Amino acid sequence: MNKAKRVLTALGIIVLITALLAACGGAKQPRTIGGISLGEHKVIATVNGESIYEDVYMEWYLETMSLSLGLDMSAEQDEQVASFLEEYKYSYLVGYAEQIALLQQAKNREIAATEQEVQEYISQIMMMYQADAEYFAALLAMWGFTDDTFHQYLHDQITLQQLYTSITDNVAQSDMSPREYYDAFPEEFEIGETRVVRHILVEAVEDREEVLALLNDGADFDELVAIWSTDPGAEINGGSYGPFNSAGMLVDGSGSLVEPFTDAAFALENVGDFTQEPAESEFGFHIIILDDIIDNYSMPFDEIEEDIAAHLLSEAKDNYFNEYYNTVMESAVITYADGVPTY
Repeated sequence: MNKAKRVLTALGIIVLITALLAACGGAKQPRTIGGISLGEHKVIATVNGESIYEDVYMEWYLETMSLSLGLDMSAEQDEQVASFLEEYKYSYLVGYAEQIALLQQAKNREIAATEQEVQEYISQIMMMYQADAEYFAALLAMWGFTDDTFHQYLHDQITLQQLYTSITDNVAQSDMSPREYYDAFPEEFEIGETRVVRHILVEAVEDREEVLALLNDGADFDELVAIWSTDPGAEINGGSYGPFNSAGMLVDGSGSLVEPFTDAAFALENVGDFTQEPAESEFGFHIIILDDIIDNYSMPFDEIEEDIAAHLLSEAKDNYFNEYYNTVMESAVITYADGVPTY
């Protein structure tokens, strides 16, 4: 992924004017998130004359680290984590400054997310987490956000995406056609051996032994799936999975299977064989029967032409935006205060 794309898709800039003004008055104690100080209200960098303050940057940094590392910023961090966060606290400063430069470009072009767009996105997040207002507030606290800072974060992210769309809107095609790409990179469309299986998932060792005994006595696998399997999907798919490859990736792109399941399935030699030693995963014991072995093959061009076209167009837009990004950064005046490292 190129640098411009990383900046565009990274966490957004949090501009907290009200908080900054409040922090200027009096000798207040530094604010903290997760027990970690945000530092002072002092300028650590400027972007085309716009100041970056230490406490504002640190708030963004800690929120970034919370989301990327899965830290719970509603609780005080232990000494090891706190030391790590302190050591690398300026590691994102350059990217932060470059995002400000992009947001300045969006402002110059009168591009900005609307309140409705922000609220719609918040609603989507709440639906994704099945969160009511109370649970969503707890999530924000865990991530280190307040309502205002999360609102600003989303506003900036949507604005950056709108800037990308505006800049790349006229890019309609790539330099290479889907057919040319397909012929030039045939290895990308080769599918190794894949398998289709059914399984019975049980939780107890004694259930595993009983199911195996029944199978070895000639019991019908489908009937045992219906009676014994605790897999929630068994009622829908009869315990069937596949085709999937030796890495456990489903060919249709819908997901992947756990490693013990995949290894056991590929250890079976012939169609109709089932595992005499059930694969054990965090879900329980998997008794797997091999239904089909599909040899290596190449995906037909007519089945993936649209996907290739979409990939090529996306890549062309990324490259075009990267050129724009480089131009913006070459003209931007970004300075850093003495003693502030830039990684």
